[in-house]
Amino acid sequence: MGLFSKKTSQQEPEAKAKVAVNSKPVVQAKPTRVEADPVKAEALKHKMKAKAHRVLVRPLVTEKTANLAVVNQYAFEVKPNVNKITIAEVISALYGVNVLKVRTMIVRGKSVRYGRTQGQRKIWKKALVTLKAGEKIDTFAGI
Repeated sequence: MGLFSKKTSQQEPEAKAKVAVNSKPVVQAKPTRVEADPVKAEALKHKMKAKAHRVLVRPLVTEKTANLAVVNQYAFEVKPNVNKITIAEVISALYGVNVLKVRTMIVRGKSVRYGRTQGQRKIWKKALVTLKAGEKIDTFAGI
């Protein structure tokens, strides 16, 4: 232990001098992947569109989600293993909208009975996507 304390005491003045010189770190904003190069941005959009079937299961079209569309929120069923960042990238590439926020939740399966047989519905993941004001997704296009 005495050996280690001697080394730290010898190195302390040098460390204090470095801290005093570099007291204010310089923070530079990094450009995002999309802002860096338009060719790369188009390639990323194409990649996300191809990835959409691995992320999104279906849009949730119910009365409740139709009421949420008034405040620029849309609901989707997504695969259980995807994260919010991937969901936002895929939806913005697929529908051409700006995603502000993604909220996810795990929907637990309900217990069901068919006669004497008991079971449980599947556990699935729901994503609520908030869009920029003035943008919308036409989820009723296929109906």
